Formats: sequence, C-alpha cells, structure tokens
Amino acid sequence: MATEKYITKKAIDICKKNKWEYYKPTRTRWQSQDIFLIGDLLLWRPEGLVLIQLTTAHNLSARRKKIKKVFEKIAMTCPMEIWAYDSKKREFRVEFLGEKLKII
Repeated sequence: MATEKYITKKAIDICKKNKWEYYKPTRTRWQSQDIFLIGDLLLWRPEGLVLIQLTTAHNLSARRKKIKKVFEKIAMTCPMEIWAYDSKKREFRVEFLGEKLKII
C-alpha cells in the first residue's frame, strides 16, 4: 500500500512535468495541513484553479463522501478533483467534484 508521502510526491511530480503551479501547505505539529478541511494541493492550471484531494484507490469512496458532506455543510462548492492512487496500476484515477469556475 502506498504511503501518503509517496502519493504526494507522485502528484507533485505530475504537476512539475505538466508545468502546473501548485501549493501544498507545510505540515505543522498542531494544525491541519488540509486546505479548507478537504484538499491536499491547490493547482493553477491553464483552465484555472482546482483543489485536489489525494488518496488511495481503496479510500476513494470515503473521501468522496467526506467532500460532499463538507460542500453540503458550507452550502457551496468549488472546482475539485480527487486523485486516487492505484498501487497495482501505479497511476492516479481522477474524479471531478464540484463546479467549474465561471469567468465573468
């Protein structure tokens, strides 16, 4: 089973390869490193900003439920993707949640 550190490194490698800007909060002892309680990375891609939740393929369903619960609780949404790492295939499965940002 892949570790959180390994999955994060693989995701950051993908960002660097695609020349996407990214932000990953630093780990602190007393505070959560999640962005808005649900995200691990904030990406700036050509199509705009997107919040990324990293997880394993095995844990995808639980993460999806957690994110939907947070969206319902705060009565809003944002562009969000879950990147679920499959250890057997050694690749991410990407699932889109939330709404795309509208340009005004």
